[in-house]
Amino acid sequence: MRPSADNFTGKERDSESGLDNFGARYNSSAMGRFMSVDPIWVKADRMLDPQRLNLYAYGRNNPLKFQDPTGMDVVLGRCAGGDARKCFNILQQGLRKEDRSHVHLVEGDDKNGFKKGQFGVTVDADYKSDSKNFQTLQTAANDHSAVGQIDVLKSGDTFKIFGKVGYDKATGWKTGVTTVTFENDYEGYTYFQFRGKFEPGVDYSAGKYTDAIVNGDSATDEVSASMHHELRHIVLGDFGRSAPNALHSQPGQPQNNADKQTAAADKEALENAKQP
Repeated sequence: MRPSADNFTGKERDSESGLDNFGARYNSSAMGRFMSVDPIWVKADRMLDPQRLNLYAYGRNNPLKFQDPTGMDVVLGRCAGGDARKCFNILQQGLRKEDRSHVHLVEGDDKNGFKKGQFGVTVDADYKSDSKNFQTLQTAANDHSAVGQIDVLKSGDTFKIFGKVGYDKATGWKTGVTTVTFENDYEGYTYFQFRGKFEPGVDYSAGKYTDAIVNGDSATDEVSASMHHELRHIVLGDFGRSAPNALHSQPGQPQNNADKQTAAADKEALENAKQP
């Protein structure tokens, strides 16, 4: 039989079983549960959110607020000077040699959890490594309630961000999308998904995803380090749900957790890039 579409997520529904195909696993909209577990590692940060410990739950048991659009949630966007395979190889360079085979590039076909033409990164959820860079990527790839995108850009490339674009005395702040031209003056920056509230010091992407912009004009090992640096920001900020936790400290202030973790990501990535 031809499957129908779920009205809320647009996923194909099998008319015989009544299950919706989410690519990585099947969901029962009637029960509000997936039919197989989501093998997310149980870590200290997840202990603060019990809904993320339920491996059968859909959208953290809050489907009106959270959706699971793909089932796999780290994607590669633009890749300066090459294609997705090139940027995937650079991402792998920041991992230990023995861990690289457990990270995979997947080309989307609308049936495997990614949109057609989209390139996603999947990580073996049952593989254990004491590498913090691997653990961070694994956490991001297996958090199915949000999407993180990595864009490697060169000078002159443009991208879009969301924010306040003007103020009106009668209606207050106006918001909108702005086109930004990338300049070769920083290694990377994370624009979080906007979730209805502007946080001081936080910048936002123009889409329903967190966007890590990486400087593609840098040396290859530095590009890899920047990728893993920004991935730490994505996980620390929980894809925008707790974005202030991902901010660097202000000049003259003591180092905070984000400073220390991203510096560790840089250091490990540069060391790992030396491995053949």
